[in-house]
Amino acid sequence: MRNLLPLALTLTLVGCSNSPSECTVARVAERHIAVRYPEFDSVKNSPLVEDKEQTWQVRYELPKGTLGGTPVVIIEKGTLKVLRSFHEQ
Repeated sequence: MRNLLPLALTLTLVGCSNSPSECTVARVAERHIAVRYPEFDSVKNSPLVEDKEQTWQVRYELPKGTLGGTPVVIIEKGTLKVLRSFHEQ
């Protein structure tokens, strides 16, 4: 049983194409979006994490040929606290 946790953590990190810190930021944004924008599928649409000096900015890719906007979440680097979010059109 004790050996399963490292394996699960390894699988989680290997499945993420970004750095581990960017993966954590994407998860924070995903949790925020689930509450604030429940109609948006943050799992289906890939996150784009951008380093903005003191904050992270997370937005999402839409499938090709799709018109519309996505939520944008601004997260403080030091605390991983969501500072603000909005929906682009």
